[in-house]
Amino acid sequence: MPQPASIRPRKRVAFLNSGAGADKKTSTAKIGAKEMVELFKQVPYTPLNDKISVEHLGFGTARIRLRVDSQNLRPGGTVSGPVLFTLCDMVAWAVVCSLNGKSLLSVTTSTSIDFLNKPRAGHDLIGMGEVLKNGKRLVVSRVSVYSDGDLENAVAHASVTYSVPPTQSKL
Repeated sequence: MPQPASIRPRKRVAFLNSGAGADKKTSTAKIGAKEMVELFKQVPYTPLNDKISVEHLGFGTARIRLRVDSQNLRPGGTVSGPVLFTLCDMVAWAVVCSLNGKSLLSVTTSTSIDFLNKPRAGHDLIGMGEVLKNGKRLVVSRVSVYSDGDLENAVAHASVTYSVPPTQSKL
């Protein structure tokens, strides 16, 4: 007898695969890593703009490194929550741009973030994201943040939804 959908085991999905919204014919991002860095400079992500590097940008996926320094720390030597939140938002926007190209008018409509572990002292942060749903007007992605050298234990996990303008959506 088949199990009801609510109790069937879910298939495990590779984290940085081609993404849920990937086109079967193309698996390359619609924007390059260097172009994405230039886009970050056009929006108010400062002061993190000078501390990031886009390590990977695939169709529906992104990986961004944030160099952590003393300006990003709060008392106790941990990275501040707003810095982790901003990194998640930057990764999610990179995912949106990988699907739709330069998307300056896309905006965050919803974010839920969980802070899971204290980041490792003296290590960069790695934000990895992938699209979960590439809809007509909304792009939903998940982002996990790790300390460099420890990709087993996430520091933070976020679900981020972006609204995409009609001219850049799949209408």
